[in-house]
Amino acid sequence: MISIQMEAKLQEGIELGAIRIRADASFQKISKAGAVVAVVYTQDGSVRCLQCAHKRLKADFAYEAEIQRIDIAVKLTRMLNLTKIVMESDCKLLMEALEEGGQCIDWRNSAIFSDVLAYFSFIVFSWI
Repeated sequence: MISIQMEAKLQEGIELGAIRIRADASFQKISKAGAVVAVVYTQDGSVRCLQCAHKRLKADFAYEAEIQRIDIAVKLTRMLNLTKIVMESDCKLLMEALEEGGQCIDWRNSAIFSDVLAYFSFIVFSWI
């Protein structure tokens, strides 16, 4: 269930012309191999993809792979010169950490969090 505060931020994003970006990660515990993908959607929310990016990675745990997906999403948005975004993810823990100003569970990944928060003129994090 989406909070009233989050709903207001999402509505503000639509009014400001924020672009939706959805990122996802996969991770295999035994091999420590994973992959991340980020997709930029049209502003109106239609299924049409504007741009996407992906990469393979090594991670010690699933949350680290989840954080790396945010990194690829930020790189993609920078490449497209987007500064107003709605970042969507299915990792509630990560979205809450970012929404709370980057209070990162693992200090090794704090640079990614600060990079995300510093670049955008408008950003809202949405758990989907």
